[in-house]
Amino acid sequence: MGEQHWKIKSIDPGIAREIGFHGSHWHTAHGGYFANSTIARPLISALKDAIAISSPAVVADLGAGTGFILSELRMHGQYPGVRLINVDISERQLEKGVDSRILSLHVSIDEITREVLDPGNRPLLFVMRSVLHYFGHKGLRPLLAYLRSQMKTGEFFVHQTICFEQECDAQRINLLFQRMRVNKWFPTVSELSTYLREEGWTVERISPAPNILATSQDLAERYQLGKKDIYRIRDEISQLYGEAPGMFVATPDGFYEYGHFKIFTCRAT
Repeated sequence: MGEQHWKIKSIDPGIAREIGFHGSHWHTAHGGYFANSTIARPLISALKDAIAISSPAVVADLGAGTGFILSELRMHGQYPGVRLINVDISERQLEKGVDSRILSLHVSIDEITREVLDPGNRPLLFVMRSVLHYFGHKGLRPLLAYLRSQMKTGEFFVHQTICFEQECDAQRINLLFQRMRVNKWFPTVSELSTYLREEGWTVERISPAPNILATSQDLAERYQLGKKDIYRIRDEISQLYGEAPGMFVATPDGFYEYGHFKIFTCRAT
C-alpha cells in the first residue's frame, strides 16, 4: 500500500459493529456490489467528467472502503500528476488497497482537512460512494457543511447516495434501520437536493446508478441480528407498508430490501 498518514479516531460504536464485515469480505458483500466494475461505471463516468472540467491536482475518495473507485478510475484513464487518496476510518478496509500509486489516509471524513490532503492547497475534488447515510439524520447537514468548508468555490463533490423519489419508500427503509438499532438515515431525492443547496453546494446533475439489494441474511451478518429480530422486522414493515417490488419483499427466511442510488454532481457555490 502507498504512503500512509495515520490519524486515529475512536471508531463509532455503530461502525464497530460492522468491522467484521469489512476487509476482504466486502468484495462479496451485497452481491459483490462494491467490487463490480460494471456497477461502478456510471459513477466513474461522472467522476471523469468532473475531472475533465475542473482539472484537480488532488482527488480524494471519502469513505473509500477498499479503494475500489480510485483503482477503477486509474484503469479508465491516465491522470499524471494527480494525487489520488483513499480516506476511510476502517483500517481493515484500507489494508485491502493494493495500488501503491494511491495514498491512504486513516481518518474520519468529518475530520479530514484540505491541508492534510494537500499542503500545497492545490485544486481539489471529492468523490464518495454510499457514505452519507452513516451520519444519520442529525449528522447529514453538518457533514455537508463541513465538507463545503474544506473546498473552494467551483470545486466538485461527486457522490453516489441512497435516496428515494417517494417519501414512503424512504420512511420504510429508515424504520427498518431503526429497528435494527443502526443509526443510519436515508433521505428523499428532494430532501438531499435541498440540504446540499442550503449547505453551499450547487447540484449540477442527478443521474441514475444501479440499485443495491440487501438481503436479511446480509443485514443479519453485518449488524449481528438474530432470526427473531429479522422475522419481527419483516412482519412489522410488511404490516405498516406492505410489499413493494423493487423496494421491499418479504421472504420465508426474512426479506429483501433495495437501496436506490443516485449520483449527485455538485460544485461548491
